[in-house]
Amino acid sequence: MGLNKLLLKRLILDEQNSLTLTIVIILSIVLGQIIIIITISIMNGFQNDFFSSISTLESGNLKIESELNIQEINALKEIKEIIQINRIYETQGIGIEHYYYPSILNIIALDTKDIIKDKNFILLTGLKQSELQLNDDEIIIGDVLSHNLGLFEGDTIGLILSDEIKNLQTLKNEVKQFKIKAIFKSNYAKTNESTVFMNINYFFKKQIIKDSDISYQIKTQNLHPSKKLINKIKNINPNIQFKSWNEYNKELYKALKIERNTMLIILTGIFLVIAVNTYYFQKRIIINKSKSIAILLSLGIKSKKIRQIFLIHSVIICTFGGIIGLIAGIIISLNINEILNAIDILINNLINTINYIAKLNLANIEIKIVKNIITPKIFLSDLMFTLFFACLFTIYSSLKVTKKIKYVDKINGAS
Repeated sequence: MGLNKLLLKRLILDEQNSLTLTIVIILSIVLGQIIIIITISIMNGFQNDFFSSISTLESGNLKIESELNIQEINALKEIKEIIQINRIYETQGIGIEHYYYPSILNIIALDTKDIIKDKNFILLTGLKQSELQLNDDEIIIGDVLSHNLGLFEGDTIGLILSDEIKNLQTLKNEVKQFKIKAIFKSNYAKTNESTVFMNINYFFKKQIIKDSDISYQIKTQNLHPSKKLINKIKNINPNIQFKSWNEYNKELYKALKIERNTMLIILTGIFLVIAVNTYYFQKRIIINKSKSIAILLSLGIKSKKIRQIFLIHSVIICTFGGIIGLIAGIIISLNINEILNAIDILINNLINTINYIAKLNLANIEIKIVKNIITPKIFLSDLMFTLFFACLFTIYSSLKVTKKIKYVDKINGAS
């Protein structure tokens, strides 16, 4: 048996307390990894849902606010990075339903000839092409708004369009009745709650808008349009005015960046907790083995060799704990909805059982931890990031605690 293996066995594996502390360190790394990966995956999923909803349903990846002629539109369609161009008009309105308070709504008027060709829009909303063939008096609302107002397909809803408001005193007379043709469901609940789709012909026939009021949703292959694409658009006409989706939603984008930075601060705190725990557990192992270390030093084994053993020990710990944590974190993240649903069922069954045994005669109580479906998203870079820091803190704490190992008798309080 080599000297390294002999020392590792003698210092760590043969001592029950040291082995127990090693297992505790591994479990703390695993738990920390799981918490971090779940948090990152849920945050990534939430932001991805927001980005996809904004870019696919509302502003597009790019939004052109200039009036385009047929030649310019055809030139844009020739660019390979552009996969869809939709004519839209955006305004606001008030949804009126006599049982509820008025709802402030974002109205997006679509050109049905364009939108029925938009595969990403159809895929994200779950709508059929036939449901996008809107008459002038038909609209499409989100599932959250449908639930809030208690309205479904075929029902009518009163809308006050901001473009048609002439006098606040006669506001009641501006209410127009629209039939709900379909209900869409995107991954972003806020869009489902506040967005309504209409036929753009309604505004043209009412002479509310003209061609110069139209904007163009530009859908691209990538979420962030490349500089090459932007240069190609400028080459078509330098006067074309456009904004990317994050510029168009600047405040929301800033809020998401702040949210992400806050999350990183919290995750840093979790890493620090892991590091502190690892440091003190490793210090405890050295204290437990102080006599053995002192004997080995007296036999002529260099302190550098002993520190090397503890470094190997820390590498094994972080690798073993990190890999287990990554695998467990990925499995839990990808099945987070099923896990939360199982917890919901257990809690509700427990409440109903207590209700039955105690004969409380209470109405059925249903608890749901999360109302909407969570769509976690895991990136390889995030996994490598968590594994790197777990190993970094573990190895650093080992180097720190073994720095003066030749004075190990002092660690134990000996004089």
